[in-house]
Amino acid sequence: MPSDAPLHSDRSLGLNFASHSSEYQALPWVFRLLHRLDGGPMFTRRFALLAATVLLLSVTVVGDQSTPTAICNDNRTPAGILAHGVFQIHLEARQAVWYPNGSDAARLVVAAFGEEGHAPQIPGPLVRVPMRVEVSATIRNTLDHTIYVHGLASRPEAQPTTDPTTMADAAATLEVPAGAVREVRFKSGAAGSYYYWASNDRQSLLMRTGPDSMLSGAFVVDAPGTHDSDRVFVVNTWVPAGGNAFNALPTINGKSWPDTERLVFKVGEPIHWRWINTSDSDHAMHLHGFYFQVNGIGDQDHFQEFAPQERLKVVTQEMLPGGTFNMTWTPERPGHWLMHCHMTFHMMQPENLPGYTIAAHYTPENAGMGGLVLGLDVQPSSNSASPARNATAASSSVHKFRLVVRERPGNSRYFGGFSYDLSESATETSPAALPPVGSPLVLTRGEPAEIEVINELKEPTTVHWHGIELESPYDGVPDWSGTGMQTTPAIAPGHSFVVHMTPPRAGTFIYHSHWHEQKQLGEGLTGPLVVLEPGAKFDPATDKIFLFSRDGVEGNEPLLMNGSPQPSPIALVAGTAYRMRFINITPVDSDLTYSIVDASGTPVSWRAIGKDGQDLPQEQAITKKTSGDTITVGETRDYSFTPNQVGELYLQAAAFQRMWVKTTLIVGPQELRPLASPSATLLDQWNEIGRKLIAMAEDFPEDKYDYKPAANMRSFAERLIHAASANYFFTNSALRQKLPGDEDPPRAQFKNKVAVVEYVKKSFADGAAAIKSKGDSGISDAVVDPFGYDDPQHAGKAQIRLSDLAHNLIEHSGEVYGQLSVYYRVTGMTPPESRPKK
Repeated sequence: MPSDAPLHSDRSLGLNFASHSSEYQALPWVFRLLHRLDGGPMFTRRFALLAATVLLLSVTVVGDQSTPTAICNDNRTPAGILAHGVFQIHLEARQAVWYPNGSDAARLVVAAFGEEGHAPQIPGPLVRVPMRVEVSATIRNTLDHTIYVHGLASRPEAQPTTDPTTMADAAATLEVPAGAVREVRFKSGAAGSYYYWASNDRQSLLMRTGPDSMLSGAFVVDAPGTHDSDRVFVVNTWVPAGGNAFNALPTINGKSWPDTERLVFKVGEPIHWRWINTSDSDHAMHLHGFYFQVNGIGDQDHFQEFAPQERLKVVTQEMLPGGTFNMTWTPERPGHWLMHCHMTFHMMQPENLPGYTIAAHYTPENAGMGGLVLGLDVQPSSNSASPARNATAASSSVHKFRLVVRERPGNSRYFGGFSYDLSESATETSPAALPPVGSPLVLTRGEPAEIEVINELKEPTTVHWHGIELESPYDGVPDWSGTGMQTTPAIAPGHSFVVHMTPPRAGTFIYHSHWHEQKQLGEGLTGPLVVLEPGAKFDPATDKIFLFSRDGVEGNEPLLMNGSPQPSPIALVAGTAYRMRFINITPVDSDLTYSIVDASGTPVSWRAIGKDGQDLPQEQAITKKTSGDTITVGETRDYSFTPNQVGELYLQAAAFQRMWVKTTLIVGPQELRPLASPSATLLDQWNEIGRKLIAMAEDFPEDKYDYKPAANMRSFAERLIHAASANYFFTNSALRQKLPGDEDPPRAQFKNKVAVVEYVKKSFADGAAAIKSKGDSGISDAVVDPFGYDDPQHAGKAQIRLSDLAHNLIEHSGEVYGQLSVYYRVTGMTPPESRPKK
């Protein structure tokens, strides 16, 4: 037994970790004795429990007395010895007791690497060598099974030809039987950030689970002049035997938040980090408050250092399973900040994890988070200043907003949840009209903004301004963001908090909850944040936002686009340039793909222009096909797109578990180009969805008009009547006339197909006439929300702009259009809009 390996002397009952040690062989006998003692006439229940506990304790001591405690390796001190041009290291794989959340918290028994004669470490000892030096390594296996060691081999200069996460390199795999020692010699090879790892079979890194899932370590090859002050962070997840990435304990350098290392820096201090992912999952690594530069990416066997013109500045970087990347950044403002994985189940306390129990509720120490989170404490330097505060002080005009966090009732289109009600005044949106995701918050670069966040939920909340460079107290992480003088509070029900910011750059960003994110994000608390250049105006006719989220908290619910699983068609004009802003704020879809294709499935072209609110370098702002692009969680991407031909295009996105969402882009001719007038744009959108429904009404065979897919569903005719009837909630509101009743006109009122078609036509014609009569100024009028009566508390009080009410009905008609398309397909017909154009 090594002299400096701390013995595990925990005398708990030992029931919270999986092991095949002698204590578990004795447990059935102990419980049988407990049962007999408890039921016997000569022993009381208290004595029986005491006796069994003593027996359990004694068994645990026997089983644990030789198991060392693993040291959580901060990767500051390299292992091995470099002498006479040869680097020597002697590794040992052994069983160890591991405390990811401190020695007074839950524990696990796992396999771990260590240097011979030293305590085991998680992650394994840091192997750090110069380029092209000779390496001599031995691996001693003290485990009770064979292990297969990968990554102790030379790193080639060429680019990868295989994916090490899915295909293990048999030639570079070292088989080490139980009790054996193996030696390997090789040249270190090309500079980069790599790793070594082991498992109990020959399968890939993606398949590793159980006690061997922590057998990993960093392998860094330094180029001449490398920063020796850089930090190395190894990400790994403990996966229970037979488990998966959704039921795991994620760690950084062997620890899970809130016990991960707290890093302290000075304003203006250049920082160099290496991230190494030895887990079976990808990670969306997000830095709060600052941009960082990605200098290179790699994997187990290869590393690509970027040329200066290729280095992107980002706030979120995807790290694939088995992937690595190097980054630099410079903190510019003091306060507490975070870097974390944005996949929600990687930044929450694990629940119901077999063999590991830790408090999953909110505390000021964990700030409602767990797992892959690093706390950053940036302290002022002697010459540091606050650019944002200086800019705010120098400006005489502050743009003010109200962001009310409210409960959103369910309706026929959406499940109930939460909603952001954004406005520039005290106008209150009716509950029925609350959006499933927040409306765009539009700011201007260099102009100060003040946002009052008002919490009307029954639980606390906060808002994080994702990607925005602002002062730490407003960053939105409760009980963490801020300085000694001011911190972000958890906004209690009925309370508010005023956020100040002056965005220094134009681009696409996100605002979202940072309170128990998995629940509040999954129920709608997110929205797009757009920063424009001074003098620019946000024009929804040519500025299109596509925000992807999930309808729920588990990650297996429908994929949503702008809050809808069936988005309404979007009208475009041939020859017009559009800015398309894509946002991924799903819980787990780190590799969401998206594209625009024509009716034949052929991708069209667009030009990539931005990522994470940062303009792309000229070398990367290229025109390419709209297929194969991915966007990770917490990332934004911008494109310039000009449709060239009249017709239909399809914007589609696919995510994890084969979830997908799709919308139709209807490209019209130049002469139908919407005017700059808001009422003209609204009129075109109203008429376009009306045209499609009328075409269906006229085309569908009359003998199938009363077809129902199921007895409890509306027929084809009834759905048309329902859509037409709903239109009068807008038309009558605009004309100040009596609203229609809650019930649709009965089917029997319409004697034949012609009568139904005429009713549909009239409803859209009447609505179009109302829009024309109101004009630009009139469609901004506020009216009593006709759907606000669903909520007795706000009945007859909630107001809505006419333009918003019209858009709600346009969206409703779009949903009916999607439903009727299904009726076509079920009856063996093709909808008119999907037929080849003559």
